[in-house]
Amino acid sequence: LYMIKSLTLLPNKFKVIGFLLLVVTIPIIFFIGFLFPQLKTHPELLKSSASILIMAGFALVIFSREKIEDEFVENCRLKSFALSFTIGIVSYIINEVFHIIDSDSNKTIFQSLFNQCLFYVVVFYILKKNFIAKK
Repeated sequence: LYMIKSLTLLPNKFKVIGFLLLVVTIPIIFFIGFLFPQLKTHPELLKSSASILIMAGFALVIFSREKIEDEFVENCRLKSFALSFTIGIVSYIINEVFHIIDSDSNKTIFQSLFNQCLFYVVVFYILKKNFIAKK
């Protein structure tokens, strides 16, 4: 818990920016692909741009302060990080054994990071919401 307390977080307003980035990225990438058909000849550029924007959005959401940053929120953060890290390791092992995800390393890395970030955000808000609902 000491490490979480010493973690410097971004101001809360960055969380809104991060969520907006996550929600808007996919339509924007499709719109850009539609508006500039010459980019369709370089699909890797669109994919890498979307990947960068999605990961930046997740980073802003995850590393932004809550409106009230107390010990309970720090505990939720710690539990969410631990669970998402564990899920990441388990999914890696399952993928290596059963080859579920395509062997393209960039796709595998992005999918793994995406799943971990998504799992973190979902678990964090479920833990936080359950506590507030119990009050």
